[in-house]
Amino acid sequence: MPPYFQGSLDNFCGIYSIVNAINHLCGPLNNYHARTLFQRILICINSRENNVSIGQGLTLNDVARVMNEVVCSEYSIRRYKPFHGQGKVSFNDYWSTLQAELALPNTIAFIGISGLFTHWTIVKKVTEHNLILNDSIGIRYLNRNHCIMASHRARRRKQYWLYPHKTFILKAR
Repeated sequence: MPPYFQGSLDNFCGIYSIVNAINHLCGPLNNYHARTLFQRILICINSRENNVSIGQGLTLNDVARVMNEVVCSEYSIRRYKPFHGQGKVSFNDYWSTLQAELALPNTIAFIGISGLFTHWTIVKKVTEHNLILNDSIGIRYLNRNHCIMASHRARRRKQYWLYPHKTFILKAR
């Protein structure tokens, strides 16, 4: 019987990704600060109107709320969504945009993926062939050949589906 790991039962990958983003941009965070931040994020999410079980994971609205109320208001971090309101984004445009953004200093991407599993993660660098991650479950990279835009009809043949509307660029000020 395999052991349970972070995310197996709690779906806290979004919370861990937010903590990892702040640690990457403003850290290193000590254990006390990381735990306090974790609790602050839980309080922010738990105060939402529909009060859905946190075990279902963070929705896009939850992430946006935490970004606004915790990340950007309590830390010297600004965020924006590079594909907001753009509709369909091509795979090449998505990849090249992330590559250009993450070439800037003190910049990371917070992204939502699906496919083999649904997950929030941090992209710290983009190469021609890989998204290099800072991930809460230990994924080190996503190979470009295994990724596809979530809107593409052939997504069943790829392991990872990328969502432009679930992509945030975070930059330390």
